[in-house]
Order: sequence, then C-alpha cells, then structure tokens
Amino acid sequence: MGLPLAIKRALKLSNVAYLCSPALLVFLPDQFKSGGTMGQFITEQIILYIGSFSVFLCWELSHHLHQENVQYLLLGGKLTECPTTFFFPGRYLFAPPKGSAAAETNPSEPLLAALKESIPDSLPQYLAYLDLCMVCENNVDDWCRAAFFEETGETYKKVVAACLRPQEQLTSNLSEVLEGCYVDKAHQLSNQLQLPTDSQLDSKHYESLNNFQKYAWCAKAVASLTERSHEEDRFGVAQLIGSNVAVLSTLISSLLAIEVFMGKKTSLQPQHLMGPVTIK
Repeated sequence: MGLPLAIKRALKLSNVAYLCSPALLVFLPDQFKSGGTMGQFITEQIILYIGSFSVFLCWELSHHLHQENVQYLLLGGKLTECPTTFFFPGRYLFAPPKGSAAAETNPSEPLLAALKESIPDSLPQYLAYLDLCMVCENNVDDWCRAAFFEETGETYKKVVAACLRPQEQLTSNLSEVLEGCYVDKAHQLSNQLQLPTDSQLDSKHYESLNNFQKYAWCAKAVASLTERSHEEDRFGVAQLIGSNVAVLSTLISSLLAIEVFMGKKTSLQPQHLMGPVTIK
C-alpha cells in the first residue's frame, strides 16, 4: 500500500540529513552546542535520527495518499467537498501515449472529454485546465498542441470555447456584483473616494473570484494559443472560424470588469462590460 516504499525513501532522506547535520554545528552559537558526556551525545544523535525519520515518513505517506486520491478522482471517484482553489504541484497529462494509434488519430480527445464532462470545479477539471495551459503556453508536448489546429477547426473551436466559458462567467458575475453596487449612488460615491484596499464590499461579493486559478489558466491558455496560431496554424482555422475576435473581446471584457471591481476604473457602467460592441 505504499508503506514499504515510504519507509525506504524516509531512511534514505534521514541518512542524508544525518550526514549533513554536523555541518550545522559550525553555525550554531556556543551555548547550543553539546558539551555533555559521550552518553548524552549519543542520546541526542539517536533522537535527531528518529525525529528526522518520523518527519520524512509522514511526508512520504502524505505524498502517497495525495497521489492515490488524485488517481481515484480521475478514474471516476466523487469528492463530496472539493475546494474551489487548491495547490497541486504536479501535472497530469491528458493525452494518449506518444506513438500509439490514439495519439496519431485524435490526441485531443481525452483532454476535451475531461474539460467538458468533468464535474464543474472538480479536481479532474482543474487538472485538465492545468494540462491545457501547459500545452498551450510551453514548448512541451507540441505534438498535442499541433492537433488543436486540425483542418476542420472543430477541435480548436472546442478548446477555445472551453477556455472562454469560465471567463464569460467571471465577467457576468462581476457585472452583477457591480450593478448592485451602482444602484446606491451614495455608496458608489463613497467607494470612489476610498482607496481600493479600503473597499467595504461584502464578503459574498468576493465569491466570484473563488476560482481565480482556473480563470488564470484559461486566460493564459487561450492567449498563448491565439499567439501561436500565427505560426503553427497551417490551415488558418483560428481566423476562419472567428475565434480570434471572441478571444480578444472576452479577455478585454474580463480585464475591464476586474479593474472596475478593484476600483482602478470608475467611469464604466456594468452594462458596458459585456460583448465586443459595448467594450469599445
């Protein structure tokens, strides 16, 4: 169940930490250096080794359980209460093995399925957006990104739509919040006279930003994909299907809504934040 491997790694790390610990004695003040008998010194070394081993063992077990939970969720498990924001240091690749038949025919299918069919704000969906962002933004798995620009343009349209939906939702939510604030003109005037850090908005107003990590990944992915389309889009699908206009208008609308919400712009009305026509 992962315990033997965790013990093995904990022993290795404990040995390294124990061998490096004498170097710390050089930097310790004299009052903290051991000046007792040989028995006390041996006891201190045993306690040090056992303590470091316990810390590394807990570390490895936590890491193992975290990986098992991720695999369980990706295989269809349900999480009753998934936090809307979390820290995940690794990356799960939503793509078939390179060189396989699926990689040659439709390498984007697993990623698109995870983006579309996953439970909203679930861990698999977050990992799918992270994987999409890394494929679009970095020079990794460029064969997977090249599949977005297939001749029909359907894959590119689905990828862009999956990224723009959260951005449109963010803009819509912020517009509703701002529209409620603009009803009271006195409240509006007092907010304009305050610094952005002194804004007295209700805590519920900030619920629209709970998924800020997903919004950031979506914005990065669609912006990088639009930029790379100028060099990698051999069939011109980004221009032909009109995705560039939708990307620019949606990202600018989100930017304006966030700036108004933060107090950086006060001359815009909430109804002027949506759509390519009104944001002019």
